[in-house]
Amino acid sequence: MVSLQEILYIGFMVETCRTIIREINGKIYMDLFLQDFLSPDKKEERGENKKKLLESLKKYVSDLNHSIDLLNKILKIIKLNKRVEKIRFSEIKPIINQRFNEFYPKDKERQLADENLNFKILSIFQKTNKSLYEISKIYYSQEKIENFDKIPKKYEDDIKEAMDINSIGYPETAIFVIGRTAEKIVDVLIKKYVKLKKIKKIDVKKTKFENKIGILKNNKIIDDKQWHGLNHLRIDRNITVHPCMKPKTLKKTFKKNLLLTIDLIIELKKKL
Repeated sequence: MVSLQEILYIGFMVETCRTIIREINGKIYMDLFLQDFLSPDKKEERGENKKKLLESLKKYVSDLNHSIDLLNKILKIIKLNKRVEKIRFSEIKPIINQRFNEFYPKDKERQLADENLNFKILSIFQKTNKSLYEISKIYYSQEKIENFDKIPKKYEDDIKEAMDINSIGYPETAIFVIGRTAEKIVDVLIKKYVKLKKIKKIDVKKTKFENKIGILKNNKIIDDKQWHGLNHLRIDRNITVHPCMKPKTLKKTFKKNLLLTIDLIIELKKKL
């Protein structure tokens, strides 16, 4: 039997590891941002910036692995057959070297290079994040969400996906998924009322979210309250693609948007 003290310690160490992983991702993103906009074509400065970033990342990885060691130690003590895989700095270093050694004069080329780098970094942390999520089930049980049982099956998986993403420490991505789910039911509504010839035919894939909800409001298919709710989700989804919101704010925003999306899905389903 795992004691309350052990559960709390496991929870603390899991969140500590997640925090360090977020800090690593944030450090890489911010240093690349500064590099690209302050001294993109200065080879000497790129070399110095790369050196400083690698030194910081080496310290972050060392702290992360120390926390993982402590977590694995308590997991061994309580005889839980799960372990968290440590991160190897030797896997991160060549990726950073490659990105800083190359100069991309065009925005599109730079964007593709950054997306490639982010994909590689996420791949390195994938096993660690997954094992942290599995272990978190010891102390974390997905809270009961009001009206969750009323969500149509069509949208249930999307809501669960967002909750899972939030639970492993990526609330900004979870907020994006929630916004995407809200847009999904809007698309279904539009197709329904186009078919009924109550609104003009539009290409939902090419039409912006804000325009789609405007069409529904102008045709009195949704009311002012529903329009404001959907517009709020749209704005938050757009904000989260930029690293300007603090982790605590992101978590609160996700919870608020999750409940709002569930309510809207239930309300809008009645119009189908």
